[in-house]
Amino acid sequence: MYHLTPVGKINSLLTDKFSVPRQGNLIADLICELELLPPYNNPQALEQIAGFSHLWLIGIFSANVQSNNAQRLMVRPPRLGGNQRVGVFASRSSFRPNNLSLSLVQLRQVKIEASGKVKLIIQGCDLIDQTPIVDIKPYIPFADSPLPGQEVKSGYVQAPETFLAPLERQGLFPQVPGVVWEFAPELLLPLGQSSLACLDYFSPEQLEALEQEFASQFKLSVEQLAKVFYLSQILLKLIALNPKPAYKQACELEFGMSFANFEVRWHERTQNEPAEHKQGLFAQDQGVRYIKLLSVEKKDES
Repeated sequence: MYHLTPVGKINSLLTDKFSVPRQGNLIADLICELELLPPYNNPQALEQIAGFSHLWLIGIFSANVQSNNAQRLMVRPPRLGGNQRVGVFASRSSFRPNNLSLSLVQLRQVKIEASGKVKLIIQGCDLIDQTPIVDIKPYIPFADSPLPGQEVKSGYVQAPETFLAPLERQGLFPQVPGVVWEFAPELLLPLGQSSLACLDYFSPEQLEALEQEFASQFKLSVEQLAKVFYLSQILLKLIALNPKPAYKQACELEFGMSFANFEVRWHERTQNEPAEHKQGLFAQDQGVRYIKLLSVEKKDES
């Protein structure tokens, strides 16, 4: 019997399973930390890793460990509406025999802190906060991609093209086909109370552009504005990705999730449209989703 020892852990804004996107590249601007643990929190373990743009992370689905996972032979993928079963090895379900995850992430920075902590700053990570990581490998394009000329098939999975290209936005709101935002942007301002240090995520030119765009609308410091902008973009994209279970098909529902040490609640109503007008991201999506944010409340950090 093999025993897997974590080499690190994920520090992420995604603090419950409901908030996790189905694939990392659907929320590619989400920045996380991979904090290395002893004895791997040594710069020697990362020698020359900065020469690679992307990494494979092998982790443990620690929030989904169940006693019957080893006997689970079939699962219901969200892509099929949650009603059809496929073999567990024909899916990327987080309920797996050995609870192992595989994520491709972009490496932004190797960070060595004065305290001795060694961290990798990564982008496009689809793992929940505190996920144990058991191995890190560099992504090598010629070895990790199919050879030119080989047919590549994705089975029942169709790419949601909407989120694989940059989204336009109107103010703080990303413009997503099939989604209508029905609330004032001021409801997002509590995100400026976050303890997240995200100024480094922006260039000086980007910060200046944010000030010019929002200075007359919001009376916030540059640091608060950066937090509101960055966190709201991540939050609204997560909501737009339709995290609700496929079996919840009611026309009006209320949802809640934890995100970045905030409790977020929203109301959603679905208006059916003719088939040719449906623009949802996934097979179970029905019509246009009208989303009204109800509250963004900061958790007590004590």
